[in-house]
Amino acid sequence: MPEIRKYSCLIADDEDLALALLKNYIGSIPFLKLEAEFHNGKEVLAYLEKNKVDILFLDIQMPYISGLELAEAYAKKSAVIITTAYPGHAVDSYALNVLDYLLKPFLSDRFEMAVQRAIDYVEYKLAKEAGSDGKNFIYVKTDHRLVKILFDEILYLEARKQYVMIKTVKEGYLVLDSMKNFENSLSPALFMRVHKSYIIALKKIQSMGSAELIINDYTIPVSKQYRRALQSKIG
Repeated sequence: MPEIRKYSCLIADDEDLALALLKNYIGSIPFLKLEAEFHNGKEVLAYLEKNKVDILFLDIQMPYISGLELAEAYAKKSAVIITTAYPGHAVDSYALNVLDYLLKPFLSDRFEMAVQRAIDYVEYKLAKEAGSDGKNFIYVKTDHRLVKILFDEILYLEARKQYVMIKTVKEGYLVLDSMKNFENSLSPALFMRVHKSYIIALKKIQSMGSAELIINDYTIPVSKQYRRALQSKIG
């Protein structure tokens, strides 16, 4: 099994309770790794001058150097998430390319949403540096945890009322989300809606009939409205 890529994190806050909460949230996500924690901006600046970190969690009001000043200097190098008790700086932070603004107290679900945005940004930067157009995976929340799913492993997605079942070559993941959201977020070069209840991985198609197709021995219905577009895609 390939090793899970871990994203390095730094947390900075002048309150011990806030640091403890961030450490707890980060520790609950297996693909995050806490590299350093600090109580003031001067320590953060000294560390970042010598070390590269994927995700920065910064309080705004810290001694010596504020979180916004650090964000201005490092938001293009790292994914920056502001954690603060003050809502009044949100507009300023987004103008500095901050990815998210967590207003204390925040729950783990909100934290995980911010982490997903940060990882998307980190992977986008890596793909851009490598000359690629995008990432090759998605993160989804299922069974109270974030799971990384590679595009190459996905067979199809099936609507199940307010949930979506993501069927992979290994197992299935039931996600509280809509087919429309997945249709908009997945690459049309790799995936296609073929039925109101199904999105399929194009390269996983084994055979195709007039009203259905086979993927990994699963029979997937194909609606008439999608048939011509599907045929043109697979030749």
